[in-house]
Amino acid sequence: MRLPETRMRPRTSVYFAIFGALLLLLPGCWGRREVEERSFIHVMGVDKGKSGRVHVTAAIAVPRSLQRGPESGSEGGKTSVILDGEGYDIVDALNKLEAVSSREFTGQHISCLVLGEGLAKDDISPVIDVFHRGLEFRPTTLVAVSRGDARDFIRGLRAPEEIDIADYLTKVIDTGYTSLGYCPVVTMHDFSERYQTVEASPWAPLLDLASPTGDNEEMSEPQEGSGDSELMPAAIVGTALFAPTDGRYRMVGHLTAEETRAALVLWGRSRSWFLDIKSPGDEGLLSVAVKHASVRTKVNRQGDKVDVQFIIRLSGSIEEYLVDPKAPPTTDRSRVAMAETAAQRVQELCQTSFYKMMKLGCDAIALGRSVHGTFRTMPEWEAFNWPARLSEVSATFTVKFDIYSTGFAFHRPVPR
Repeated sequence: MRLPETRMRPRTSVYFAIFGALLLLLPGCWGRREVEERSFIHVMGVDKGKSGRVHVTAAIAVPRSLQRGPESGSEGGKTSVILDGEGYDIVDALNKLEAVSSREFTGQHISCLVLGEGLAKDDISPVIDVFHRGLEFRPTTLVAVSRGDARDFIRGLRAPEEIDIADYLTKVIDTGYTSLGYCPVVTMHDFSERYQTVEASPWAPLLDLASPTGDNEEMSEPQEGSGDSELMPAAIVGTALFAPTDGRYRMVGHLTAEETRAALVLWGRSRSWFLDIKSPGDEGLLSVAVKHASVRTKVNRQGDKVDVQFIIRLSGSIEEYLVDPKAPPTTDRSRVAMAETAAQRVQELCQTSFYKMMKLGCDAIALGRSVHGTFRTMPEWEAFNWPARLSEVSATFTVKFDIYSTGFAFHRPVPR
């Protein structure tokens, strides 16, 4: 049986002809750049410039050294190249640095942005504007402030454990928040969002170089492949606070590590941390591991006066520094006394932290979002001028602490 011949319809052949012609008009990768032709910035520092508006310090990753590790290679574990440049803004400074490095810079891999203390106290708008509008910069970049100049901090930083200083700074900030409560974790997105609203104020971890560590005092000359003779790790010294003053957004002060812990509790974002209290009945110290914290905020506004009530609930366990075999065992009465002492200590810290932020005009705990809910219309809220009212806000703190003893406190565990 002979099958009938099938012919392609004329309309279908026209479609294929048009499709083939369009393929010839498609552009290729005319603007591509190979990986070897790019410089990946993983840590950036920004300071006030002398000849330009800003001074940019770029720590550029060296992929080969990162892959081999600091113990191998002829470069002695050099995992980053640090370059400096000045310009009207960050992009202008990076464009000038490209002439020196002969490679195209990309900011899509910046893990941490370090603001120098001088720039932070002057005006942070040049940095925010570039990161907010530039497509080459990602909003997940962590923001921190360094004591002194950012270029000195980055050049002097020596990570004791990590190969890459970007990974090291990221983990230091994350550990400082999740385990110690020393600082918040702030991305550029969070920082910019607070920068653009009056209901919250920006804040960022305040870092400094710690004392040199390491066991290199006996070595007269650094060994090949061992890096620098001394390690200079980063230390979290508190939290930098920002607020608009005199038409500029600048750093107006800082919280200590203990005050930051209280601010995180008031913000409702605290994690596990440690609280040192005086032991009831003696002059010793006890460390209480705070495992859970919750806060409820009640705002009472009468005209221009705002009164806030913070109802705080915490729970934790006793961490023993020293064990005294002659001390009596822990009883329910002693645990109640410890809980009352811990609650009083938290209340004092919250009062100090709250009124310090209000006096500086910084609403880092985003209290304005709760106060905003007491207004019916947006024009009424804008006329209230919340930043100007911060210094007049009053607050009361009701703290309850539940302590759960771990094992036998104050005396050595004995077999049962």
